[in-house]
Amino acid sequence: MSPDEYTFAKEYSENMENHFKVLALRHMPPNLQALDPKHTVMRPNLDSYVFLRVNEDTAGVLVEEETAEAGEEVIDLEKGDQLIIRYRPVATLVDSGAVGLI
Repeated sequence: MSPDEYTFAKEYSENMENHFKVLALRHMPPNLQALDPKHTVMRPNLDSYVFLRVNEDTAGVLVEEETAEAGEEVIDLEKGDQLIIRYRPVATLVDSGAVGLI
């Protein structure tokens, strides 16, 4: 995360907490006036679909786990390919730079 993104995220979080305190929390019983970050922090949907471009040939990417109805699905990625795919199976490849989000 860039320094500007971090600053934005921190200010956003503080502003949302202040908004909830002014709007609703101050009217609640004292034991319910605290926000639990475990329940309020937004998390990305790792199962959403993303556009990506393959930067390095990568063989044997497990796209779907084996289920009772169907077998597992494994694909090979070739440099230059562009795909729409769920983020979770390629998250480590994005981190390593083998694929890039478009």
